[in-house]
Amino acid sequence: MKSSSRIGLTKRQEALLRFIQEYIHTHRVPPTVREIGARFGIGPAGVFGHLKALERKGRIRRAARGSRAIEIVSGSGRAGAVSCHGVAVPVVGRVAAGQPILAEERIEDHVWVDERLAGGARLFALQVKGWSMAGAGILDGDCVIARQQQAANDGEIVVALIGDEATVKRLRRRKGGWQLDPANPDYEPIPLAESTMIQGKVVAVYRRIG
Repeated sequence: MKSSSRIGLTKRQEALLRFIQEYIHTHRVPPTVREIGARFGIGPAGVFGHLKALERKGRIRRAARGSRAIEIVSGSGRAGAVSCHGVAVPVVGRVAAGQPILAEERIEDHVWVDERLAGGARLFALQVKGWSMAGAGILDGDCVIARQQQAANDGEIVVALIGDEATVKRLRRRKGGWQLDPANPDYEPIPLAESTMIQGKVVAVYRRIG
């Protein structure tokens, strides 16, 4: 007997689930029943019916109270999937790992990550260009997820602002002072100047496949 979490969705249920996911990505909160109803032209009873079906099929979880009490369930319908509390993290610019380029403070996109990465602080994401951190598993085109903070410990990977340019490097304390170390022997360390500002500590790397 197949688990209910493996039962396929109807076209309407797929569209409704996609709407909930896209709404969360855009607004960082789930839509209300009224907002779902307005999008699909159905009344509250119809919305509740679809939500019940999605919950029964293991795609969402609903709390007993709250107008936005919808959680997307992680996994791809496998039995035992658990709820994933996520946040939409703004991609606010580009980071050049190796040859820094101007990091424009504007939201280019969003990536969806587990909120536990935040640790109570704001998260932001920056796209990497270059290969200076390849030895740390951070490749050209990746998005690094950083926890916003202005200090870091020796050995931690940080997003640092040098003038108007941002870069991703490992913070190291050396005999001559602090510096930003690459993870690629083809690149040179960058001495930490007084004008250098730590913007955040890298806590994850996001990579799109395909």
